[in-house]
Amino acid sequence: GNLRELYLNNNIRWDAKISIARDICRGLAFLHSVNILHHDLKCENILITEKMQPKISNF
Repeated sequence: GNLRELYLNNNIRWDAKISIARDICRGLAFLHSVNILHHDLKCENILITEKMQPKISNF
């Protein structure tokens, strides 16, 4: 699923929310370090794995 679905359909602990936000920031920092911009970052474009890891998508 994506980040929007996860937040709307589940009661997520704060530590998990913080971990997801931190990982998104790390991903964006990496992309910016190699001069890649997303241009359409939103909850629907952040996929969440079964291990609760965010993946930035839809470039």
